[in-house]
Formats: sequence, structure tokens, C-alpha cells
Amino acid sequence: TTNDGRYSAYTDVTVINRPSSSSKPSSSSKPSSSSKPSSSSSSGSSISSSIDIIKDTIELNKGSEEKLEYNLSQDLTDSIIIWKSSNTDVAVVKNGIVSAISDGEATITATINGKDIKDTCKVIVKKLDLTGIVFEDESLSISVGKTLKLTLNALPSGADLPSLKWDVDNKDILSVSDEGVIKGINVGEAVVTVSSMDGKYSASINIVVTPYVSEPIEINVEGYDLNFDENTYSYTLKIKNEKSLKITSNVKDISIKGNDKLENGSLITITVFNNDGSKTYNIKIEKSKSYVYIFISVISLLLVINIIRIVLKKKKNNE
Repeated sequence: TTNDGRYSAYTDVTVINRPSSSSKPSSSSKPSSSSKPSSSSSSGSSISSSIDIIKDTIELNKGSEEKLEYNLSQDLTDSIIIWKSSNTDVAVVKNGIVSAISDGEATITATINGKDIKDTCKVIVKKLDLTGIVFEDESLSISVGKTLKLTLNALPSGADLPSLKWDVDNKDILSVSDEGVIKGINVGEAVVTVSSMDGKYSASINIVVTPYVSEPIEINVEGYDLNFDENTYSYTLKIKNEKSLKITSNVKDISIKGNDKLENGSLITITVFNNDGSKTYNIKIEKSKSYVYIFISVISLLLVINIIRIVLKKKKNNE
């Protein structure tokens, strides 16, 4: 058996009395070339194809995992094994590794690919008793006007968080929602406390609210070098024949109008919204004339000139 327990091989062994060192086998004891091995020899024995998961049942805590060890009969050592869980809400399995998802029971089945050879293992996932709650960070800072969702962990890892209530000791500095989202209101410090509804568990975190710093607005038009200045609100952009432009910004709240139909002289209006309020930028579109258009225009002009020359010539002849 290999060290990881995944593969095994079997053979039959016949134990005979060891002759004394002085004795020698007679020539008659040697088998003739025409003799056949007896049915008790290894070559004549039959081997049953099988997969055997070593443990019939395993118990796991929620969030933990365990690798299932198994044995294969010699004829199946190169086989592909298909793993399946009867209840993926409780436990999932991949390459023989079982991961506990939630409390309950599931059956893991290992099947030899393409054959009706399988074995099973029962998985019992136990629910962990909560012993405490703790914030992921010891302290945090946030600027005025910004929001942030606080991350809370259950102890031990894998236990379920209870129903919670949130509070803050200084509502003039900071606000906190029922979902644990804080928002900076004024510069200063505040302590956020979260507690289980029964008051059995609680945790606190210190939050420092810093002054708001306005981030420069960045607006990018893909394929064009258009440098936006926060103090300039009107721009002219010469484009080719695009039907629309890909416009991105570092500001998440953005409104773009007029980008769905670009014509010569049309206007794209970009409005961004941040803690400073809203700002609107206008981009006037100028479409570059294609060579085909220029060629047609030149041909048309030449035709008009020729027509005028013909008309003038006929008029002169008539006179």
C-alpha cells in the first residue's frame, strides 16, 4: 500500500518448510517443462475488482475538511475515480477531499469511471457552538462622507453569527446601520459596539474619522488622448466613424448622455457625482471626413465645373 493509502496491490504467498542446508533437491523434484501450476498459485487465483474507502463514517466541524483514504484492487490502480456528494448543502467533495459546509449528514460516493464499482462514506457535519464574536480589524479610519462595511467574525471559525444589534457612542462623529455599515460625519473618534440580541456576546472597535480629501476626477475616452481639467467643462473631440465611445471614470456615480448617436456637431454630456456635489462636462463631436467622402466631393465639384463650362460654351456658340 502506498503511503497516502490510495493504491494497494495483492498477491498470494505459499509458505513451505525450509530444507536443511545439507539437503539438496533431487532432480525429480524439478517440474518438467510441460507441467502447469496448481490452482493455488498466484497466477491461477482470481482477484475481485473493488474500491474500499477506509472509513465508513467521518465527523467534521463546519468549515473543516478531510481527505478520504481508500484502497484499490490491483486491476484498478490506473482507474479514474468519480466523487459525488448526496447533499452539497452539507458537504462537498473534490478529488477525495471532503469540505464541511453546514451541519447535517451527507453520503460521499466514490465510483470507478465507466464501471459499476463503488463505495460510500457517511459524513456527519457538526454545528459549532458560538463562543464569541470579534472584529476583523482592531481599529479603522475613514474620511468624512465615506462609507465602509465592518467585518465581524464568529468564534470559533465556522460557527454561525447570531442576530446582531449595532451602536455607536458618538453619533455626531459617525453613524452605523443595522448591517454594520459606518459613515463618517465629522472629524473625530467614535467606538462602534456590536452585540448579540441576547446580550451574551459583544465586540467593539475604535473608528477615527479624518477630514475629507477630494479625489481628482478622472475621465477617460478609450482611444483618444483627452485630458480633463476639473476647472474646464467644455471640450472638442475629433473622432473617426465610431457610433459610440467607451468612456470610463474613477467616480462610480456617473451619468453619460448623447453617446449613443454620434454625429458631427453632436454633444456628449458627462455628469459625475461625488462628495463635492456634481460636475458636468460637455464634449462636442467633430467627425473626420473620410477619404471616400473627400474623393466624392472632389468628383462632384469637377462635374459641376464641367457642366458650367459646357453651358457657357453653348451660350457663346448661340451668340
